Amino acid sequence: MAADYTATAAWSAIDARQMDRASQLLGRALYLAGMAKDPIAEMRVWNSYAILAHHRDEHAEVVDAAYAAQGTAIARRHSLYSSLAHARTAIGHSNLGDRQAALRSLGHAQDALGKTEMDEPKPSWVAFYGPAELLAMTAIVQDRIGDSVNSEAASHRALRTIPGRMRSLLGDYYRDLITLAPDARIAREWGDRYRSEWSRL
Repeated sequence: MAADYTATAAWSAIDARQMDRASQLLGRALYLAGMAKDPIAEMRVWNSYAILAHHRDEHAEVVDAAYAAQGTAIARRHSLYSSLAHARTAIGHSNLGDRQAALRSLGHAQDALGKTEMDEPKPSWVAFYGPAELLAMTAIVQDRIGDSVNSEAASHRALRTIPGRMRSLLGDYYRDLITLAPDARIAREWGDRYRSEWSRL
């Protein structure tokens, strides 16, 4: 639990652009994850290290952190985590200009995700990752290695995947909104706009 909370604090620091603070917190989170022998927390920390290094334009460190993520016990035995670690590796390689390594890592990420049961329960920190996110990461990698046609195609596929999920989430939000504030004018206006916007898609 301490490792998870510390990793969450580190993520908040990254989000706030407090990179040195984030690095300190990630070091502490990694220590705590190791003490707890928690491979999921360890994977989370290495994933965050890769993101931190990316924000710092330290692309060799992105690759190193992503390889460390691949080496965690959870990534070795669970395809979702393996896929995410390989996708992070692909981004690092693409920013270093290593086309073949980037494409190889991307292929591993796609193969692993293809073996994943997406309905399985997972921690909230990794819930973002799935086919749409991998397509978005694929678009980034292909753009960085100069393959603009495939990058654009992957972006379009990612967007086609995302609106269905967004429609569902916004529908859930609207149902909650009218349940909690059925007589509020702003709730009705939001609902009218929601129906109008989504009817165009």
